[in-house]
Amino acid sequence: MMGKKTYLLGIMLALLLAVSGCGQGESQPGVVARINGEPIYLSELKSGYDLHYMDWSSSNDFDVESLRSEYGAVLGNMILQILIQQTLIQEGLAVTNEDVAKAEATIRADYPPEVFEQTLLEEYIDIEQWRKWLRARLSMEKFVQEYLRSNIVISYEAAREYYQEHIADFLVPERFVFTLFEGKERETLVAASHAYQKNGTVEREERFPGVQIHGLDIPRNALSPEWSDLLAPLAPGQSSEILAGKSGMTLLYLTRREPETILSPLAAYPAIEKILMDTELKNAFADWLKKVSSSAVIEVTPLLQEIEGKKHVVSSSGNENAT
Repeated sequence: MMGKKTYLLGIMLALLLAVSGCGQGESQPGVVARINGEPIYLSELKSGYDLHYMDWSSSNDFDVESLRSEYGAVLGNMILQILIQQTLIQEGLAVTNEDVAKAEATIRADYPPEVFEQTLLEEYIDIEQWRKWLRARLSMEKFVQEYLRSNIVISYEAAREYYQEHIADFLVPERFVFTLFEGKERETLVAASHAYQKNGTVEREERFPGVQIHGLDIPRNALSPEWSDLLAPLAPGQSSEILAGKSGMTLLYLTRREPETILSPLAAYPAIEKILMDTELKNAFADWLKKVSSSAVIEVTPLLQEIEGKKHVVSSSGNENAT
């Protein structure tokens, strides 16, 4: 949908910082954040952290600032997931328990009996927490496909304009369709290539032992300089000179050359549609985030606010209170 990791990390940090304090009610033990009243518990944050940062090793330096920042990023992702799920509920698009059960059954089908639970156990992952992650993933997919994407239409005029402005991107380079002959003995290599030219095929194991034959189709700009030099002067049906190397000899037989062309607008349309759709999805997501964050009441424990506040200066209306 976008330059995902960098873009989402920025969103996460923004969400952590764009905090609307409410100061209403008393703090609840174990709660690290509330999003429109919906709590995120420390146990959930820890489970999320364990899932995303399982590559710890004794060779890593223990960096408290990094550790705190990583927890902040995980919390930001959890806040984003809740905002998405709340939006789906409001729109009547919420992922159902049946949806989660069906997706779980599909995943379990890839494992032998009882191995799935054992795998989770070995990774110290609680099954109910895993199901929450699965629901969040399904919610994100539904959010993109049925909430964001449903209102986006790529017009013919937009696609045509993009094609005209980026026509160089749709240049198809010259291609060589040829057969590669590799072997140790010059005479056998030449004989194999002659037989191939005559019959269009070679029974290499019986008639030309030691000769390896491979059909190839490669754009000219992807060829090695040596092969490009061998193929460039050839007409279809001609063989190259033999190129001797340390591991043996090479001979190329050119079947045909496909000239450089430019994709037609019709052929280029699927690629253009994807590019424009990705851009529109990014814009729609940004608009949604701006709208939902302006009205959401997001309360975060002061510790994480302080951590991220060291790195970002944010002006905020209202007070920032502990959860």
